[in-house]
Amino acid sequence: MDLDGLKQNLSKNPLPKKDIVRFTKYFSTEIKVRAIQCRLEERKINNFATTILGHVFWGTTAELLLPFAKFQTLNHLEEWIDNLAKSTYNRWTEDKIEFEFKKRLDYWRDWTETK
Repeated sequence: MDLDGLKQNLSKNPLPKKDIVRFTKYFSTEIKVRAIQCRLEERKINNFATTILGHVFWGTTAELLLPFAKFQTLNHLEEWIDNLAKSTYNRWTEDKIEFEFKKRLDYWRDWTETK
């Protein structure tokens, strides 16, 4: 089934709200992880929405589900992606990344010593 066929099928049988909420949650997590990765690799995050929407799964699924949640058009979605990526990129400094890594490492060490 091609993209248009899938879109027609979804218009007749929309996904339950819980599945759309779940997709939005996972999608936002993916955006944040990629923004932090850009910070670690010291890359700029220009055209972040274009990059992630070009991904086979994320882009195709987001376009299939539109309109969903608070996103009525692709422009709304792109604006949200860029804003989320920029705010995450700006919040996650190298010091914060190091702190969070050490905290998780300590937790992991405690866990492995008790098992």
